[in-house]
Amino acid sequence: GAVDADALRDGLVRPFRRAGGDVALRPGGDPVTDVPADAVLIVAGDALQAPELRGLWNAVVYLLLPDEPLATSGGDAGSSAQEAHARYIRQVNPRRAATMIVDVTDPELPRRVFADSC
Repeated sequence: GAVDADALRDGLVRPFRRAGGDVALRPGGDPVTDVPADAVLIVAGDALQAPELRGLWNAVVYLLLPDEPLATSGGDAGSSAQEAHARYIRQVNPRRAATMIVDVTDPELPRRVFADSC
């Protein structure tokens, strides 16, 4: 689905990067005040490689899921959510832009996929 880039950037990522800053784990949520200096921020969700968010992440892990389009869009085949997800995949190609691809179609045996051209 659509991501509020400004809320994500201003309410989560920038405060997290500020040393000693309070971080709200969700936009508009209660801030966490005891974030250790060596903390790692992991943001999970759909559409996080949208153009307005590019450059915000140090690394991007793309998860290959069973029935990937339906699993990640939250919609039924042919729904507007499914169509929006398909459009996002076509326009952004998040798998290609990811730093790392991990196949989790078998949750008991996740494996890294090397999709380079060598």
